[in-house]
Amino acid sequence: MSTLTIAATTGVIALAAGWLTAARTISHQRRLLAHALWLSQHDPLTGLPNRTHAQHLFTRRTTTAGPTALVLLDLDRFKQVNDTHGHHAGDQLLATIAARLAGAATGNGGHAARLAGDEFLLILPIAPGGLDNTVQTIQRTISTSVEITTEQTVRLTITATAGITWCHGTGADWHSQLRQADLALYHARARGLAYQFYRPGMRMPHRPHRHGPRLRDQRPEATT
Repeated sequence: MSTLTIAATTGVIALAAGWLTAARTISHQRRLLAHALWLSQHDPLTGLPNRTHAQHLFTRRTTTAGPTALVLLDLDRFKQVNDTHGHHAGDQLLATIAARLAGAATGNGGHAARLAGDEFLLILPIAPGGLDNTVQTIQRTISTSVEITTEQTVRLTITATAGITWCHGTGADWHSQLRQADLALYHARARGLAYQFYRPGMRMPHRPHRHGPRLRDQRPEATT
């Protein structure tokens, strides 16, 4: 083999190796970018859409689909789980509840999201039979006992309080709808109800009257 042939072969091999390295680098960068995008849109603990992505899902649905409901869910006495069993147990509980909510939302043609802490949101189409049965079924799903493993295995049962609002679709404002659901949730807690629909005229109490223990933590049947 001539020196020229050897040089040409070596050059081809080096070029191919360079292309392969570049391809691997590009593929790796794409995976990193995809992961970064996913993290920007999802809650890392539960895998559910976060508040920002929930807004996008709501806007997309109300632009392209029919009447839409927002169901804001707050777990009752969740702080007691962390205080009694530790934050690792609380994280396991949140992940389990999130999976149940995701399944329930998907089964009803909607989406579930985790907004913060023990606060979840469902974005649901309004079924012909209304929302009562859907919400009651979802709350029963949440209240099925959960097996948690820390230093020992324990079974926990937790409930949730819900505030519900809905809109016809086109032109709905995310922030207004979310505030309505939050108002309904507060009134559900104040009245000791499992859930409450938003009604025009609902108001939050003045700030001095909102101090003290959270109302949702005072529901006696919440956690066992």
